[in-house]
Amino acid sequence: MSKVFSVFTIIITLFIEPNVMASEVRLFSEYVFGDERSRLLQIEGIKDCSETFQKGGLCLENQQFVGHDVNILFSLERDHLNMVIVSRVFTIDFHNSVGRELNADYQLVAIEGKDGVFDVLAEYRVYGPNKYGARLKEFENYSFKNEKITYFYIEKNQFTNLSKRSGSFGDMIKASKAGLKVITYSIHMVDRVPVSNVAYSLFKSQ
Repeated sequence: MSKVFSVFTIIITLFIEPNVMASEVRLFSEYVFGDERSRLLQIEGIKDCSETFQKGGLCLENQQFVGHDVNILFSLERDHLNMVIVSRVFTIDFHNSVGRELNADYQLVAIEGKDGVFDVLAEYRVYGPNKYGARLKEFENYSFKNEKITYFYIEKNQFTNLSKRSGSFGDMIKASKAGLKVITYSIHMVDRVPVSNVAYSLFKSQ
């Protein structure tokens, strides 16, 4: 389990501290942003995973997500939930299942790879629909082959509203004053084993 729990980084903005959000935001399943650690520990199966995940972190093992066995990790800030991570060893079948799930409900806004970040909105506006798709596929394939890739998604209604006044993914985060729910899907190598993480969190620009 330590292989699955030892990897997950997002390099984009600051997490919102749970106590600054007034409205309830459901991150994943029934888990709400800002949930207290003590309440989460009352849920059957959730346990402390400080040694294998992070200090004060929680986990729920042997769960189902898009038809696959996964572990669920809970990252907390000051004993309040700020991120839920669905994690398992990478397989092509799981990768495809996650893609179908996320693309159905969310909008891809960026891909981060070895050579930097592909900003979907910025690229589309610069290169248009004809060249944009080919450039995205090339960037994705190169990052995938180098065994390091992170996809960034936001809710489709948020994308529709924010893209009207934003020129990039970063602009969208800045435009969302209360914070933006971001879902990331990342693939990394851990001890020569590919690991997949789907993370649900809120971000706010500095």
